[in-house]
Amino acid sequence: MVARLHQDANGTLHWLDRDGEDHAGVSLVRAFPLTAPDEAICVVGVHGNELHEFASLAALDDEQRRVIASALSDREFMPVIERINSVSRRWIPTVWAIDTDHGATDLALDSEEAIRRIDERTLLVRDARGICFLIKNYPELDRRSRRLLERFL
Repeated sequence: MVARLHQDANGTLHWLDRDGEDHAGVSLVRAFPLTAPDEAICVVGVHGNELHEFASLAALDDEQRRVIASALSDREFMPVIERINSVSRRWIPTVWAIDTDHGATDLALDSEEAIRRIDERTLLVRDARGICFLIKNYPELDRRSRRLLERFL
């Protein structure tokens, strides 16, 4: 029997293992969500046990990739910051007015550790509510956004 992921009519994710056992309510977790999002994706059971690991999405058929993409999009929400319009002050705590790929919003920074470098171009910004925002290529932000951001780097 071939192991497969599927979602039922209620949207519950199931892992059907090679022995034919149906594990309902599983979730998917990326091992490296920012640096290798299409590799090392684990199927985790309701009790936190790892049931399977997909080494690479490229090796899967279209249907399995679709199920995985759908399940991960439900679990992960990380808006991408496209522009920083204003910053309330030069020091923390501060509130930023930003434009994201999901629209305009505000984020509040309450610690200096709220901005982390992922690599030389990518930044992860965690606001006071715990929402993570991504800046994919900060050198390519507009000049005003870069200038406002550099106060905090």
